[in-house]
Amino acid sequence: MKKTLISLVLMGTTFIGTTKAEEIQQFYLTIGGGSNIFLDTDYDETFEGVKYKGDIEIESNFSFDGGIGYDFGKWRTEITYQSMPADLDSISAEKVIGSVGVTASASGDVDLTSYLATIYYDLPDYKIGDKRLVPYIGAGIGTTNIDIGTITVDGISTGGGDDNAIAYQLKLGSSMAITEKTDLYVEGIYFSTGDFEILGTNFDPIKSLGLRSGVRFRF
Repeated sequence: MKKTLISLVLMGTTFIGTTKAEEIQQFYLTIGGGSNIFLDTDYDETFEGVKYKGDIEIESNFSFDGGIGYDFGKWRTEITYQSMPADLDSISAEKVIGSVGVTASASGDVDLTSYLATIYYDLPDYKIGDKRLVPYIGAGIGTTNIDIGTITVDGISTGGGDDNAIAYQLKLGSSMAITEKTDLYVEGIYFSTGDFEILGTNFDPIKSLGLRSGVRFRF
């Protein structure tokens, strides 16, 4: 009987502890970084009465973000600052009617600076050894500034500019607690801006696929 009572007490303690852990609500800081693969971005422009269309290729590059969040248990919310600096690789152009297109190498900076509000939902967790992994999904929306610097095409330079646009992202990731207050995470990200205009050129959304890792500090 004594052994049975002790077992019940231990089981009850474990159950209560797990429940409280799941119900902990607290703020946290997050910081992460990774790489992005940009998809081609289409554009159109009217020059001297002639309409042109084409696309720009943006080289893959490193990105980073940081922010603050609040953990409600299964749900989390975050406000983050995100920087995605990149470089132009090439530009193609053709007349909309009756012209063979041309593609030229290009150089210049394309910097995306975003502020995003994201909500996350934790999926059922599982164990690998003595570690508990928590997969999650997330979706966010916000605003981004697209800054295209001086563009050089075949030795000829033209001025750049910037514009603001809506931005959104979708995430799929997994986190692992390494201490009571610290989590590591890895996530895949689909990111997209809205349409934007710079110096009379209309651009379709800039889209990217990213892989990012980082750490969350709870306080």
